[in-house]
Amino acid sequence: MAVAQGSILVAGAINTDLVATVTRAPAAGETVTGTGFSIHGGGKGANQAVAVARSGGDAHLVGAIGDDVFGHARLIGLIKDGVHTASVMERTGQLSGVALILVEDGGENRIAYVPGATLTVPPAHMKTAFSEIQPSIVLATNELPQSVLRVLFTAARNADATVVFNVTPDPEMARDLINDVSILIVNSGEAAVLLDMEDIVDTEDAVASLLKLGPG
Repeated sequence: MAVAQGSILVAGAINTDLVATVTRAPAAGETVTGTGFSIHGGGKGANQAVAVARSGGDAHLVGAIGDDVFGHARLIGLIKDGVHTASVMERTGQLSGVALILVEDGGENRIAYVPGATLTVPPAHMKTAFSEIQPSIVLATNELPQSVLRVLFTAARNADATVVFNVTPDPEMARDLINDVSILIVNSGEAAVLLDMEDIVDTEDAVASLLKLGPG
């Protein structure tokens, strides 16, 4: 597969967001009538790939969908947005990632997330994808299995590729990965988890402490 120089490999989840708006969220065992419903492309990995492609970048997405209507529709949408999807696996017998989102009138939301096929990506697939894409930049979220991300970051380090890593959704599980990261993306809550703190009081001190963990 011929790939243009300056390719960007994006690794992460490919989801479909099912969003219902309600006046208030139901209590346990209660049913409420919604005021609206919408379906959106989701998954932080997929959304980053779309952002790269729309900005004119050469985005190559690595992830997985199931053999269902959600996955097929998501793949079509990604291709229309200009994302290269040759490294997106379709996993037979698996469901695509789905997020069920309830949004109240006041803006509060509740989310139930089912990763589905995202968690079935094997390390060997990531190794092959990296070799074919030969990226200069890697954008990764902590949505894929740790073993897969470890293979990706090792390959990137050996190839002198820049690695940008967003620790969401599970910063605790990211601890062993950030040593191979060039740029670390965290919010204050995630930074606190990585630093074993209740909260972040001094931002500059927190940044200095994070750098000691390895990124950069």
